[in-house]
Amino acid sequence: MGHGHAGADWLVGLGYGELGPVVADHPVTRLADEPTWRRWWNDASIEARVVSYADKRVTSELVPMAARFADWRRRYPEVPERTALAEERAQLLEQDVCMAGGLRPEDVERLAWAAEAIERVRQAR
Repeated sequence: MGHGHAGADWLVGLGYGELGPVVADHPVTRLADEPTWRRWWNDASIEARVVSYADKRVTSELVPMAARFADWRRRYPEVPERTALAEERAQLLEQDVCMAGGLRPEDVERLAWAAEAIERVRQAR
């Protein structure tokens, strides 16, 4: 089971069943799988698209998508064509999400309150 489905199962177990499908389909590998991509691209809600886009921009910090894919190419050199296809489709996703939000990709930024909220969660562990 991949991390998308594991995250979805975790959310369902916490009583957030409506978030399960949104989280299940977010991993980057879904972008390079033709049948999964076609189904997802045609049917995904704006919420699913935002979660998938965020996954392509965020590590422990918000980074440009090109930097995230450069890291994936470095970590997974054995699948360059799948990474290239996923990146191409991620760029379509970025355009779609940013257009829906009235933003340019370079305008996407972490909100000021996010760092404080993340720190509170870390301290609560």
